[in-house]
Amino acid sequence: MGKVASEKSLNKILSYLKLLGANARTQLYTKPSEIARLIREGDLETNAALFPVGGVLTVPWRDADAACDRQAFFRIVSHAAVETEDGSAVPGMFLQLRLAPPSPVLFSERQAFFNAGDAGLAAGTYQVSVGQTVDGYTVGDVAVFTLTQPVPPQGRLFMGSKQGNTYPVSSFGAQGIIESVSASVVTSSDAPSLGSTSEGGNNLQGRMRYGSNRYKTSAVRQWLNGVGTGWFRFADKFDMPPSAPLHGFPGGFEDEFLSAIRPVKQLTLVPNADAAESSETDVTYDKFFLPSLEQLNVTPQVAGAEGGAFEYWRTAQGAQGFAGTSASDAFDCFKTGVMGAPESYKPILTRSALKSHNNVLYKIRSEGFVGAGNVGGTYRANEPGWVCPVCVIC
Repeated sequence: MGKVASEKSLNKILSYLKLLGANARTQLYTKPSEIARLIREGDLETNAALFPVGGVLTVPWRDADAACDRQAFFRIVSHAAVETEDGSAVPGMFLQLRLAPPSPVLFSERQAFFNAGDAGLAAGTYQVSVGQTVDGYTVGDVAVFTLTQPVPPQGRLFMGSKQGNTYPVSSFGAQGIIESVSASVVTSSDAPSLGSTSEGGNNLQGRMRYGSNRYKTSAVRQWLNGVGTGWFRFADKFDMPPSAPLHGFPGGFEDEFLSAIRPVKQLTLVPNADAAESSETDVTYDKFFLPSLEQLNVTPQVAGAEGGAFEYWRTAQGAQGFAGTSASDAFDCFKTGVMGAPESYKPILTRSALKSHNNVLYKIRSEGFVGAGNVGGTYRANEPGWVCPVCVIC
């Protein structure tokens, strides 16, 4: 004999049927507040019965950068307990964007090499030595430059790639760039030393060239939860503002939809460059977040560290366990287009860093598999990618 639904479940189903009306379940956009009410009053079992994994909620989204209205298709990928900012454990319905917004974003801009700290840095002539050879930087170079303006407390100095026998240097404050100068490579100098890059309190050469792969402090995380074009704030002592910031992603949604979703706890492995232990994780609470390897049902670097696999991806892959990270693990379900061009497949960012590197992250390749190598694709933090973020009605 089959399982008999409880009175609570039957009442929920009746409420849902009234809400659904004549619409097809897989192309539903009703009042988000009503969907949220049903989710919050239910439990994981009844919620999954009312809103099956694989269904799609269609939500209007204003693309402020292109000045046009679009449809955001959110696929139901999982029902699982989540933790909200107040520490409560509640049932959550995970939604993931099916088609990416048309504009690519950077996970992180190239980073500064020096932070002026609480004291700032006076105008004057200084020297810095290059501590590691990375594309555009030569180990042992001593570069001398003159600042005509002081650098404010917590301001930064950015040094670009070598051009002939000079390096471009720019100073930044909270409001943006202060000045740009040229640093000449010399054999020796009596100028005060700011030390060597990649050593002491200065930044890693790889992050100066390619940005940081730490999700907690990334620019993409701020964009996913920011409004307008002034959403960026310094989150890391060396990070830099986006050169041409897009309008924040949530700003395109109606308030009712934004009220239906809530910030939930997510764990992300910390890259080795920032971690004391190999399994160290960052904790974040966001309304919108990038999926991790594990949530995409791809073999995690540390099992259980970045959330459980979403049911949708395991089912769509036809997998009994985790998929791998090579071309032999390609799936049509991973091929992702953009709004308005669903078959124009793009590389999609995840929040998972390649732990052994300081600037490389995992992406869903346009061919349909997840990888972190640099052959045939772009995987550096400062190289553009597209996003299919996740949110939770809870």
